[in-house]
Amino acid sequence: MAKKDDGDTKVTRMSHGTINSLLKKMIGLDVSTIGQGSIKRAIDHRLRQTGIPDAESYLTTLNSSEQELRALIEEVVVPETWFFRDQGPFDALRMYAEGVWMPAHPGGTLRVLSLPCSTGEEPYTIGMVFTDCGLPPARARIDAIDVSSSALAKAKRAIYTKNSFRNPDTSFRDKYFRQTEQGYELDSAVSTMVRFAQGNILSNSFVVSREPYDVIFCRNLFIYFDRETQRNVVRKLYSLLKTNGLLFVGHSEASIIPRDYFQPLEGRGSFGYRKRDLMQVIEDRCSTIQVDPSKDRLSERAAQQQLPLRVKAELPIPVAAPLAASVDDVPLQRAYKLANEGFLDEAATLCEARLKADEACVDAYFLLGVVREALGDHKSAGELFRKALYLDQNHYEALIHLALQAEAEGNRAAADVLKQRAERAARAKSGDQDGGTRYE
Repeated sequence: MAKKDDGDTKVTRMSHGTINSLLKKMIGLDVSTIGQGSIKRAIDHRLRQTGIPDAESYLTTLNSSEQELRALIEEVVVPETWFFRDQGPFDALRMYAEGVWMPAHPGGTLRVLSLPCSTGEEPYTIGMVFTDCGLPPARARIDAIDVSSSALAKAKRAIYTKNSFRNPDTSFRDKYFRQTEQGYELDSAVSTMVRFAQGNILSNSFVVSREPYDVIFCRNLFIYFDRETQRNVVRKLYSLLKTNGLLFVGHSEASIIPRDYFQPLEGRGSFGYRKRDLMQVIEDRCSTIQVDPSKDRLSERAAQQQLPLRVKAELPIPVAAPLAASVDDVPLQRAYKLANEGFLDEAATLCEARLKADEACVDAYFLLGVVREALGDHKSAGELFRKALYLDQNHYEALIHLALQAEAEGNRAAADVLKQRAERAARAKSGDQDGGTRYE
């Protein structure tokens, strides 16, 4: 009998492990962030609800029923939110809308993504902030996305209980809600700004066909992901955000955001970041890389003359390859502009079309590599940088990107060789700085 119990326990553990993997695949959940006990309770509740006798049988059902898989996800994803949760991000949003965006875009539409939006408190708070700023509902577009259909159903009702009003200052409730028998109902002037939809940022199609946003709220989502998934989501958010657009994350998620791609906002408590220009990121990476003088004769001579060791200080940096293309190269001009505005897939398509027309276009290979890198496809990016380097062995920026990739992979020897080549390329091209034309 004891052996049977041991066998049942082993099967149950295996089934739970497979269910954990299924949740990881579907919603990116790293079970360790909420504990196996929470998953077990969710499974046990679904077993009682469905009458399924054990975890092994339940796993079989999950593999054949999308409806039951969604039901389990609903059980696991427990919303915890309220209006004006953390004041700092909304103060920063108000200052941005009033002081930056509205003066620069008279008549424009301010686009915001709230992900995950849960039961609607966050996107509706954003709508109230915009109303306080004097932004008409017709000029605000707030896309609110969540994986939970039940949370979205509650959000669309726009009726809330006292649990959603936890801030000491509830003056906004008197201004934007009316009390009914069901609870506090939100003013339609605010609710019409928000468009709710079910979606999953881990889906390959999530970014496709979405126009970039001015502001993205993605708070308290990263904490449920492992590091690889976090990086994947950051890359997607970067591509979804306009240059100089704002990203807000949870207070415990600040360390996840890469500072070379996002600049922290001033002011404490906002946990907000401004997206940096993609090409500025490239130029900064190229200009700040260190070259070891002991590894190269040219650097050794520079050291003997007591010259600075940073390439940027030693000589002018060659104009980045896609910026130095002929002004007559309209497709690359357009691709550069699209990449800078966050339309990475469209920029990639233009680069690919340019390469079909001219397989020897160095600038197209390099820019496509930059786009692929921004999208997280580092292997493809490396291949494209190497193709650019094959056509132009002194392509400084391609050398720098390959050096950075080698460093990231822990291959310091290869990185050092590439840095030496980059320094020699910079010196070789230092007399040719007037040859390129910068796109504006």
